[in-house]
Amino acid sequence: MWRGAPLEDIPGPAAQATRADISRLRQSLLQTHLELNRELGATEQERTELDELLQEFPHTEDEVLAPHEELPSTQLDDLGVSRELPDDQPTPPGTTLTFEYLTRPSGTQSETLHKLGREISHLLITGGIGPDHFELQPRARGWDVDVAPEVHVLHVLTALLQQLPAALGELPHIGLCVTVTHEPDPTVAALTFPAELRHLFNRPGSRATVIVSNDLHDRLSRSGRMGDTRFERVPRSDDWYCEITATPPVTPRPTSVETLILGFDGTLINLYPGKAARAAARSLVALAVEQRDVDAALTGEAHLPAVPGGRITRSEGRLHPLDVLRAYGDSTNQRLGRDMSLRLERIETQAARTGKPTPHAAALLRARSGHPRIAIATDVSPRAVSAYLEARELPAPEGGIHGRSEFLRLLMPDPDCLRRTLQQLGTPPDRCLMVGASVSEATAARSLGIRFLGHTRDERDRVRLRAAGALDTIDSLSELTDAQDRR
Repeated sequence: MWRGAPLEDIPGPAAQATRADISRLRQSLLQTHLELNRELGATEQERTELDELLQEFPHTEDEVLAPHEELPSTQLDDLGVSRELPDDQPTPPGTTLTFEYLTRPSGTQSETLHKLGREISHLLITGGIGPDHFELQPRARGWDVDVAPEVHVLHVLTALLQQLPAALGELPHIGLCVTVTHEPDPTVAALTFPAELRHLFNRPGSRATVIVSNDLHDRLSRSGRMGDTRFERVPRSDDWYCEITATPPVTPRPTSVETLILGFDGTLINLYPGKAARAAARSLVALAVEQRDVDAALTGEAHLPAVPGGRITRSEGRLHPLDVLRAYGDSTNQRLGRDMSLRLERIETQAARTGKPTPHAAALLRARSGHPRIAIATDVSPRAVSAYLEARELPAPEGGIHGRSEFLRLLMPDPDCLRRTLQQLGTPPDRCLMVGASVSEATAARSLGIRFLGHTRDERDRVRLRAAGALDTIDSLSELTDAQDRR
């Protein structure tokens, strides 16, 4: 036994969590000791001494959270400490989105609600929020969407702001009010649309007004993820609003395809079978830990200061090494990003040389005269793609290999690699077709007006790809080679 706080002079959340665990253990031992002494008959002096020691712990475990449970949840995640709340402790708040139309397209109300609900689901899934993490509830003129507490509120908000223009493009002449509520206190009323802003819908075209609380606006601003969105104060209120307009309609596309753009991982080869993706992601995170500044670790500075909640977003519903690269892509530590990319390149190259190619990939890549030109656009290192082709004696695609660059913030869904592909080929987007296996690829293609065909055999992935804008999905590349043979 001892007196005073353990590790008293060591700063930082790791030491704080350890102090809390040691203190709880000590409290438990003291309490057990006291109970045994009472049963066995301790002297008055021994009982007094134990009572004095227990005065250091004025509350039982059921009455107060241990010190490490009071740390922000993001720091608990970094420390590997699980947060176990008492049974009567309310669960952390989720996020509620309310979509209410104030003007609507022609047609019946049920048709409008159906279309709006479909686009809301599409919006959230494309934004990286899986269908098992939100639930739609109908209301008189729209939908309430309850998002699970484990999805960070800033992830929800940024997904909404980024994907809403495309959703509005599918809902002509609609005027939407969207409120975002994330309030731990259930007695606080949800945000409502103020009458002072109704004039915003007196203009043509599809548009939405998004309203957030002052607290959420501050958190979004501090996160650096507001982008080009501009908020203004709601009159006579502490809340903020922004206007979102529909993405301009894409010019109707001709049926002919001059260029076939292929993804790589999941399309021509599965680089990460089984648990290989998680192992590769952990290898990259281990590199971040190795290079982490000691002072920053001791003071509790977040690993990912630019990421809402300090969490790595799983863009495909499961942890992938590219998710780690995206998370650290905005880091000011350029050396870490470069080292991560090089480590992943080695992993990708080995997997590309030795992995099993997708059936019919070779026939597709060997197709030449009379067929569309082929290019490869991917977030994988171009060296790994070249290693894949060389190991199987396959020709380099006529349209080139457009892989990951040194600028990690330009990984898909940013369409940078697709822009490079179009620039080299000189082909208009509406005469291209992309075949890929990820939501980020589908989102990037859609942003440039490139038609996208999903390649997967998994039904859940099929739903995600269609929600992200895929025209359709195929489960075998033979469908492409057969179509080329019929040309």
